[in-house]
Amino acid sequence: MDGHSGSPMAQAVSLILSDPTSLSSPCSAALNAFENLIPPISRFQFALEAILPVLSSSTHLYPQRILAAYILCALYMPHPIRANPFSPVLENVLAKEKATIIPDEADVDQKEIFIWVLEKIMRDEAKDIAETSPSILVQIPPRALSNGISLQSIVQQTSSSPQNSPSEGRAESILISIAAVSGPDDTAHGSEDPAQDNISRLLVCARRRVLTLSEQRIISAAIPTLEIPYLVHLVPAHFLSDITGLNTSLAYHILVKIFCAKDIEWSSNPEHNNTYNREDVQESYLVALRQLGPTLQCFDLIGKLLATPSLVYASGSSIWRHRHEDLALGDLIFRDVVGGFISRCISILEHEESQEREGLRNEDGCARGVKLLCMFYKSIAGQHRPANTEASSSSMAAQKPAPSIIADSVQSLFDAIDAEMTQFALRFSRYEDALILYQSLVSKSSVRV
Repeated sequence: MDGHSGSPMAQAVSLILSDPTSLSSPCSAALNAFENLIPPISRFQFALEAILPVLSSSTHLYPQRILAAYILCALYMPHPIRANPFSPVLENVLAKEKATIIPDEADVDQKEIFIWVLEKIMRDEAKDIAETSPSILVQIPPRALSNGISLQSIVQQTSSSPQNSPSEGRAESILISIAAVSGPDDTAHGSEDPAQDNISRLLVCARRRVLTLSEQRIISAAIPTLEIPYLVHLVPAHFLSDITGLNTSLAYHILVKIFCAKDIEWSSNPEHNNTYNREDVQESYLVALRQLGPTLQCFDLIGKLLATPSLVYASGSSIWRHRHEDLALGDLIFRDVVGGFISRCISILEHEESQEREGLRNEDGCARGVKLLCMFYKSIAGQHRPANTEASSSSMAAQKPAPSIIADSVQSLFDAIDAEMTQFALRFSRYEDALILYQSLVSKSSVRV
């Protein structure tokens, strides 16, 4: 700071962003302290020289960076963020943080909260965090923010959770408390039932860690008895990726329940049938399945679903019933998920490839993803392609016969997938599995012609 670096006011501004009392007070309190300390004519200069570097520097703690972002935004409220002179910097920091997320980082949860705060600021929603302290914000499990629960409710649960418990256990405690206060008011699943409370706890824990064998047995035995609204509330579709990666078998049983449960198993409470519309719920899980990534667990889940002969129980609009009734779950997954899932996997692998070229990722990850996708494609080709076309097989696919679909419809789906996989295999032909697949697809295409 050329003009103010040694001044008492500059030191006071630095203290606002670093003092534990300030970081544990509402963000609005720090803003008030800054405005009371610095005259209006000098606020931009002090913000530029003392606060902006804290926002941009990865060496500062996330509570400090959250507070810096809030102050830079709130100084110009109620004007829209686009009129804020610091808007371009806030946007650049947001883009940089998103691009550098590493799942295994020790502070990845705090980084995700920082990103969430920046996103709210860029949507002109900074007032939502004004009365929350940065130190409380970084304690919130990121997944809790996607549950549709108000920030105030989440903050209350976060503040009441024991501070001296391990971070992982504390996060689970917060998530369980949020689920409990926001779930369906179902007398069949009341909080007075210790066994049911244990099921709730395990379902929430399954979103964050691998369940033990005894816990898995408890959940597997309980799922057939659970009503769908209760299950969907605790394991909404946007957590499918997390549960698949940690507890693949549980994800499979949940999906079979959601798609194949009859009306009598859906809910005994008519109000829940309106809130948790079967058509909307099932469609949300189909979308979530298409968004899964190229991991062994995801390929395993899709493979199991493709081999499931249980009939989909459809209700809702006549169009939905016409498309889904009397359809095996395996048929539904093949028709409505596989194409989008493969496209998503290819997109992720292409992104990982570009990151490898920039030295941001280890090449082993992309190579493994390519191998798994090639194996998966060959497995579904062997199981689902009409009998009059060339098929190959893989141990990754389940050995049950594929459910029957009209051959022309299947072939049209495979034609589209073949074209996309051919381009993918060519791009990644430096890997042996992709090269072999490319040669096979090109050979098959020439035979057809």
